[in-house]
Amino acid sequence: TVKPANRVTAASMGAALLFGHAAPHAQEPGTRQIAASYPLWLRWDGALPDIRQLAPKEMLLSVEINGRPIADAVLVLRSPDGALHVSQRDLREWRLQPPNVSSIEHQGDTFLPLAAITGITTQFNDQAQTLTLNAPAQAFQGSTLTEGQQPGPKPTRSATGGFVNYDVFAQRVPGAGKASMSGLLELGYFTGGLGVGTSNFLAQASGASGNTRHLLRLDTTWTRDDPDKRTSLRVGDSLSRAASTWGRPVRFAGMQYGTNFHTQPYLTTFPLQSVSGQAALPSTVDVFINNTLISTKSLPPGPFTIRELPTMAGGGAMRVIVRDLLGREQVVQQPYYASTALLSQGIDDFSYEAGIMRRNFGLISDDYAKFLSAATYRRGITNSFTGEIHGEAGQGQSGAQGTLGIAGAYLLPTVGVLSGSVAGSVTGDGAGNLASLGFERTVAGQININARSQWSSVKFTQLGLAAGDHFPKLLNNASVSYMHSRAGNFSLGYVMQDTRGRDSTEILSAGYSISLLGRASLGISALTRLGGAPSNNLYATLSFPLGERISGSVSARSDSGSGGRHREVIAQAQQNLPPGEGYGWHIRAGNSVHKKPVSRFKTRSAPIEWKQPTHEGRPWRHAPARRAAWPLSGVARSRAVESTTVLPSCKCRTSQARPFTRTINRLDASTPRATRSCPGCALMSEIASALTRMTCRWMPK
Repeated sequence: TVKPANRVTAASMGAALLFGHAAPHAQEPGTRQIAASYPLWLRWDGALPDIRQLAPKEMLLSVEINGRPIADAVLVLRSPDGALHVSQRDLREWRLQPPNVSSIEHQGDTFLPLAAITGITTQFNDQAQTLTLNAPAQAFQGSTLTEGQQPGPKPTRSATGGFVNYDVFAQRVPGAGKASMSGLLELGYFTGGLGVGTSNFLAQASGASGNTRHLLRLDTTWTRDDPDKRTSLRVGDSLSRAASTWGRPVRFAGMQYGTNFHTQPYLTTFPLQSVSGQAALPSTVDVFINNTLISTKSLPPGPFTIRELPTMAGGGAMRVIVRDLLGREQVVQQPYYASTALLSQGIDDFSYEAGIMRRNFGLISDDYAKFLSAATYRRGITNSFTGEIHGEAGQGQSGAQGTLGIAGAYLLPTVGVLSGSVAGSVTGDGAGNLASLGFERTVAGQININARSQWSSVKFTQLGLAAGDHFPKLLNNASVSYMHSRAGNFSLGYVMQDTRGRDSTEILSAGYSISLLGRASLGISALTRLGGAPSNNLYATLSFPLGERISGSVSARSDSGSGGRHREVIAQAQQNLPPGEGYGWHIRAGNSVHKKPVSRFKTRSAPIEWKQPTHEGRPWRHAPARRAAWPLSGVARSRAVESTTVLPSCKCRTSQARPFTRTINRLDASTPRATRSCPGCALMSEIASALTRMTCRWMPK
């Protein structure tokens, strides 16, 4: 190898000054020195050159960047060749990207040449001691801002307590000696962060004196939610999770652990939109989505990105207006498409289940047989693609069976979402397979297009299919709808199902609705069956307000088929129940029904409803009574306790949310009534109170 000597030590330089040639340089191993001596010509004038003339010159300058002056004077170094250097610290304060070049160390700071910054131009005035910089937007550091996905409030643990919900229906036919009563009962118990347990029952009693009685258990479940992980653990009766594009849920008793996005209601799971641009000066950016202003941000100079812009599902257009300090504007437009069928990149959605399948739900309390296990996992691979895998195994119609399938949804920018799936099953009778393909498209929230086609082989099966049932050989459906603020809403749908061993079914439907005079509304729908036994159905309704809580409607219906033609016209009026205590009524009349006056009363505890029957005799009572709950401090009446529902507070009650599981509405006995009730409402309130005392008799005081 050949390597020239390129380093001159202080000793060799001294020898050159004294003797006119360079001292030999140490030879590195494996190299051969080309030149060992250098002739040196010196002119002696009696003085050595001042080494300070070789050092960079310090200057305190007034700096201006893109017409915007910097408040304080800036230390600038000027090298002997005239290059200007600025400290790396100042460059960061100005948001200019430091160049990756050789630097000068001065007084503990690193100085970099301005000329090395891409696209920058400098103007130095030595007399005025000013420095003017003109930098493009690309020379500045980029900034990223986030618009949405604000963290929600942290849930707090609740106390220990319980609740009772019930819905009772009773009727009696005078003279016929017939009476019946039925009711739904839900018992619940919750304790701190351990979760909530619920059990639902159906009770029925009938006969002349109610001597025929039947109590049926529906489901019993203990649930524990974890909002930090967005998961829920359920032990007991539950529903398995089906694949997103195929399959069906199955009732079972066992354990289920999976994602529960309802524990974080502020989270948006589908990909949100982002917009990018650049500004050479500090600017204000306005973001419009479908001509609606949704964001205004102040931005420093340089490239920028605004992430997680709130948008509605479907297609649309984003318009970005960047306005700098000088009032100059630049407008950027770009289309977008968002879909709830996709998951944001990095978000997981899963469910794992194992247990015993349940049969005859709603008919038998405890009918369990055949093992079941299933797993579903979805993940946002990118913001444009979501993948899914679903598998299940257990005892089927012909012994052990297993099913495995994969699915995916891909966003075609500005076009729509294309989805597809393939699955295969193995049983003792052989193997089967399934494939599906779908497309969805929404344009500016006005036009919606959906189409899907699914095919399966004769031996494809999955858990939950009844004996003798098969997947449809072919299932096609398509729909299109158009919404207009003035012209109304139009919809058209088509469904075709080819079921093995049965006649194929084809159904075509159409609908139209419009608001009239800003108050009334008209709706028309039509349905016709094309295959098998043809039939046609036409329905039209006109609804209109008559007061603050009173409304009326007139509807007409016409059905025709192999059984002949049937026409019906119904007129009805009703007064809705108020938010607090009060009463309502409902009157319905038509060519095939008699008048049925209905009175409804709402108390602090429950709604009570009375109906006048169509036959002769005294009125029978329909009394849906729903109430709760009991914290350990005592028993109190309230409205129904609904899962994941927080009712607004009013003067006659306070609301206490049960974090992690469900809502508890608690009444304070010392709280005065909001309004004075009429005698009828007072009577209904006393009846409800008596029912509450009977139902809550077993609760701890």
